[in-house]
Amino acid sequence: MDNKKSYEELELELLAVKNELAEVKANCCKATEVERLLDERIKYLTMLENVTDVIGIIDINGITKFKSHNVENLFGWSSDELMNQPAVNNIHPDDREGLISAFQSIISGNLNQFTTEFRYHKKDGKYTWVEFSAVDNINTPNINGILVNYHDITDRIKAKEDLLESEARYRMLFTNMDDSSSLYEVVTDDNGEPIDYKFIAVNPAFEASVGYTDDYLKGKTLLGEFPGTEEVWLDTFKKVYKTGKAQKVENYTDVLDMYFEIIAFIPQEGLLSMIGVDITERKKNEISELENKRLLKEQNEEYLSINEELSERNEEFSILNDQYKIQNEALYKAMEKAKESDLLKSTFLQIMSHEIRTPMNAIYGFAELLSEVDSDMDMIKDYSSIIKNSSEQLLSVVNNVLTISSLETKQEEVVLSKVNLSTLLEEQIAIFKMDTKLSISLQNSLNGSDVELNTDRTKLTQIISNLLSNAIKFSEEGEIKMICCLEGDFVKFSVSDCGIGIHEEEQAFIFEQFRQANHNIQKKYGGTGLGLTISKAFVELLGGRIWFESDEGKGTQFFFTLPRSL
Repeated sequence: MDNKKSYEELELELLAVKNELAEVKANCCKATEVERLLDERIKYLTMLENVTDVIGIIDINGITKFKSHNVENLFGWSSDELMNQPAVNNIHPDDREGLISAFQSIISGNLNQFTTEFRYHKKDGKYTWVEFSAVDNINTPNINGILVNYHDITDRIKAKEDLLESEARYRMLFTNMDDSSSLYEVVTDDNGEPIDYKFIAVNPAFEASVGYTDDYLKGKTLLGEFPGTEEVWLDTFKKVYKTGKAQKVENYTDVLDMYFEIIAFIPQEGLLSMIGVDITERKKNEISELENKRLLKEQNEEYLSINEELSERNEEFSILNDQYKIQNEALYKAMEKAKESDLLKSTFLQIMSHEIRTPMNAIYGFAELLSEVDSDMDMIKDYSSIIKNSSEQLLSVVNNVLTISSLETKQEEVVLSKVNLSTLLEEQIAIFKMDTKLSISLQNSLNGSDVELNTDRTKLTQIISNLLSNAIKFSEEGEIKMICCLEGDFVKFSVSDCGIGIHEEEQAFIFEQFRQANHNIQKKYGGTGLGLTISKAFVELLGGRIWFESDEGKGTQFFFTLPRSL
């Protein structure tokens, strides 16, 4: 049960204290000052309750010690849910590193305050952008920590992203459009009348039409570089600038010997944009009607030819489409058959495993009875030992096959419990030390012997057992190392050996079912090739990931991580 008092309880207690102070006011000269301070405290709490931003206190260990109650309005979490929790728990993983670094700078005294932006995980599962301010109050009485402020800036970030996206679209359109486009700063006289236009930017199509680059024209004026600019253009630009309304005009320019359709508009105050559409061909075609008819006739004939060719292709495509439909139907049937076969395979494996497990359990039980007979019949004990070991091997195979079947059919369940990692690791190391002459060491950097992990103990034990068993199996000498340490909210494990290693070309399928690094390994070392498959599946079921590093002939190191709480 949480012993932290709610805001309402604290306020009632403060009011009760105020009433008690009123009773002793006549006998205490400081009562008036205490009452004033109490009133100010109540006002402070009331103001804190009604501000829109979230106020908090984080201690030097990064633990939340106070959150104003309006945190629930902003993020959905109640202040009680966040209390005494790591402050970075709900920070987006990509934003945590910089925030932690800034906190450490304040704690170390290198920084007094900072402001940053990051994504905060809300209770509904979504992230929201906040502006976060932190001020050093570690040595301030009644605070003794870092005073922080959370301000929702989702709308500001969205507007910024929309603006950047809009600018990017405009830039892409400006750069890639086929028509000439240019942007100018309007140069005016003392009366505000436009007298020239200074180049700000031109697109590649404009460069191609005038023969000057954007870098050359930038900063120069239109009339300075093109003094022969037609009056109709200048009059249009002036009209657009003074009225603010877009204008369109067609004109021929002697300088370029081209016809243009000019579209001018004001994109922003003080600027003017011009788009010049080359209509030279259209105008020239209009001059010669006969030539125009001839061209139209040739085009029509070409289109007819293309149309006939397209018709023939459409017929070919129709035939191919029918063939593809037949092939798709066949593939669909094959896929359904494959699914059915896969389901039958899984069912078969389950039945087979069950049928094998029952007699194997009986063999195992009777073998144990035989080994307990108090007799000098050493041979009987040897045979019973062989029967027991064989039964254990077969039972392991059956269990692995059953586990694979359960994983494939999505029937494998996770049973969570509190697991003492130090105890579990020491037990596993002790067990494997009894079965090998190799040196096995444990490097456990967990703080204390009572570090607990909320996970599935059986599956974690099997993962560690599989990795240690493989390390011993494929090593003839050297040391087997088991390492365990904390990495943020995860626990990282590793098992390394000095064995045969894995060839680079064979590493891609090392986690596949019934696969080992090469065929010779199965002959020499045995095994079903299911251990790593099961380990990978279990690690992922428990919310972690598994990977390895290997150097052929020198050894292999397997790593896996699990969350501290699943």
